[in-house]
Amino acid sequence: MNEFNGFLGSFDVKYTADSIESCPYVEEFENIFVCGCYQLDEETRRRIGGIHLFELNIEKENENNSIDENNENESSGENNESSCFDRIQFIETQSGILDTSWCDKDLVTAESTGKVSLYEIENGSSDGNDNNKPQLRLKGKCSIEENSKLGISLAVDWNCYSHEENVNRNVVSSYTNGEIAIFDVNRFSLNEIEDEDDIILKWKGHHYEPWACCYNKLNHNLIFSGGDDLKLKCWDIRLDCQFPTFVNAQYDMGVTCIQCSPFDENIFAVGSYDQSLQLYDIRNPKKSLSSIDLGGGIWRIKWHPTNKKQILTACMRGNYNLVSIGDCSVEQQQQNNNNGDNDDIDYSNLYNLGFYDSVHNSKESLAYGVDWIRNKENTFDHIASCSFYNHICSVWNITE
Repeated sequence: MNEFNGFLGSFDVKYTADSIESCPYVEEFENIFVCGCYQLDEETRRRIGGIHLFELNIEKENENNSIDENNENESSGENNESSCFDRIQFIETQSGILDTSWCDKDLVTAESTGKVSLYEIENGSSDGNDNNKPQLRLKGKCSIEENSKLGISLAVDWNCYSHEENVNRNVVSSYTNGEIAIFDVNRFSLNEIEDEDDIILKWKGHHYEPWACCYNKLNHNLIFSGGDDLKLKCWDIRLDCQFPTFVNAQYDMGVTCIQCSPFDENIFAVGSYDQSLQLYDIRNPKKSLSSIDLGGGIWRIKWHPTNKKQILTACMRGNYNLVSIGDCSVEQQQQNNNNGDNDDIDYSNLYNLGFYDSVHNSKESLAYGVDWIRNKENTFDHIASCSFYNHICSVWNITE
């Protein structure tokens, strides 16, 4: 298996890092991404955290395209000054950030207090300083009482990629007590009102922690979830989620992440602690179309935004892996990334094209977050990642 080059730089986010999300659907912010993190305060025993807002700068990459991968900064985890990305904002939060999700200019966060918060990205300064870079502004929070019986908000996802006509935007979140909740973000408020009128539905989904929940964004009625009860489930909002439309109980270890294909409403990908990435067709959800062992528990799955045949994964001790659907070479995959010429798909075969591990190769490494980033040239030639224990955020150029 290939180890890819193309490492461009790293940034120490100080707290344990668990989520990377890019903002690819708004042209003016296409090179923006966030890193969510948290840390346990040993004195108060509370989780604190923050949101780092980064900007990809390919002009800086071109100026510094000769990077010594053995320099002292990289090995020590210090910020790499030759990096092609800049942190343009840091928002410290009084709760840990466990997951993040974009819809157009709006970002939602899953937090350790059980709250789901809503931010909006804006041009220029939102706090009166001289920073002309994009900034995040808090718009509101859900009404759930902090530290309620629901527990920690583990995952969060929008029901659509962007503002769509005739679609009421809402988000789904899963909680450590096994419950799943759907929120109307239009009812989020900055006021501490705890009447829960922003909750559309709430139900018991799993007996143990549901690490994953996501919408089928091509069919807004369906929600997928999975957790430590070794079950993968699907729910239909039209049935008020009173019972799952299917239960796949064939896993030997916990289900950790799920993502639906942005190209085909019937296809979805599932990751597990058992190190397997599996593809399913919702019309036969108890038998996977294909499976591949990626050498580590899979914590994030990110389908390529334009290439139907490529999936990026964060695999804990197994690095960040680039997976091909169908037998394609790396060179062919890179062509598909930018020209969208990938109509014929054989879902029965998955291939590991290689892995990224320039800065995370240490005992403190745990690959937790990863995502594609669109640059100003309108191509997805870069990826961003974050590692948990050594709290490092990194960027690669995948064409190198």
